[in-house]
Amino acid sequence: MVMWAVLYYLPFYFEGVLGYSFIISSVGLLPLTLVVSPSAVVTGVLITVTGRYRVFLWSGWVVTVLGFGLMIKLGLGTSIAQWIFLTLPGGLGTGMILSSMQIAVQAASRDEDVAVTVAMVPELRTFGQALGLAIFGSVFSNTVRSKLGDIPSSLADPSLVARLGSDPIQLVEVIRHTADGPLKEELKRAMWLSTRAVWIAGLGFYAVSAIASLAARHYDLNKVLSSEHKVKKEKPATEAI
Repeated sequence: MVMWAVLYYLPFYFEGVLGYSFIISSVGLLPLTLVVSPSAVVTGVLITVTGRYRVFLWSGWVVTVLGFGLMIKLGLGTSIAQWIFLTLPGGLGTGMILSSMQIAVQAASRDEDVAVTVAMVPELRTFGQALGLAIFGSVFSNTVRSKLGDIPSSLADPSLVARLGSDPIQLVEVIRHTADGPLKEELKRAMWLSTRAVWIAGLGFYAVSAIASLAARHYDLNKVLSSEHKVKKEKPATEAI
């Protein structure tokens, strides 16, 4: 839920608050996304070597909660170096969680249920994507409406505020085409506080999940896989007489 919300709303922050172009805003996701796969691979290797997954699951949640908490520090004048290091830990923790969680659910399942378990994890992630965008979309939209309502009528036409309140996605384009001045600063502030509200709400979900992960049990990873799927051995062809 939270991972997809970050990937969806972080470009809004880059475009609407920092004034980046669409392409540069997409590039801005790289510090967060590029480290996910290497982190997951390293975590998987360490779990294979040590035979323990709970410590990496818990460590991943700690890093993720810390990283997402740092994203709340993204502000109106955040520099490139700052937002790179503020978004990087979240990607590291996410990679650790994705790898260790996949192994944990397989270790906890019965041999005959491993195939279903493996398929269940990406299925739940897909469901979380749809659910997360709905939940955090409401957080974003409601915060935009609230903050736009605080703009004095002397700065913004009430009809403009009403239009943006019903379609907050257009706020990025309005900010881009608004001349520098008090109105543009107020619009940028509304976008900043709205994305920040998404980070805060997501941090709550992450904190609850981190606490729930403490109940994870240890299962021995060194076990024989018992499966009904067998590879048939071909009989050697007999020589023709």
